[in-house]
Amino acid sequence: MPPGRRWHPPVEGVATITSLFGPRDGRWHHGVDLAVPAGTPVRAVWAGQVRQAGWRGDYGLAVEVAHPGGWSTLYGHLESLAVERGQQVARGQLLGWVGATGNATGPHLHLEVRGGRGFFDPLAWLDPRWYRPSPALPGNREAGSGAGAGARGGS
Repeated sequence: MPPGRRWHPPVEGVATITSLFGPRDGRWHHGVDLAVPAGTPVRAVWAGQVRQAGWRGDYGLAVEVAHPGGWSTLYGHLESLAVERGQQVARGQLLGWVGATGNATGPHLHLEVRGGRGFFDPLAWLDPRWYRPSPALPGNREAGSGAGAGARGGS
């Protein structure tokens, strides 16, 4: 399990979940998409060290933070960055701002939790007061009903 059960909200305000962790369009979606206005500050959910900060293909501008115990969190589709590789970050520290870079159809934060060789549903650690499901959310479950459903490998 990632460090601590009390994470800092990754974005300010209440985000709308537009895509869940799990199967999507015949592929596996490794995180959750949290829609908020472009330019919304993105903050580290837990303290760690920036493993990568920059362009990351389909993720666009992204930040990956390594946490104790072999865990990491990835923040994708950012408009701009506030950190650089190797930097230590505190829980709640500004990482960048929400955008729509990479393979994105609109402004949102793509948040992933990685541990060992797998991916985990971020909703297992995010406070339900920080998000709400989109009325148009595709899929076969409501946001939060499968939180912590386990790891899924792949790219």
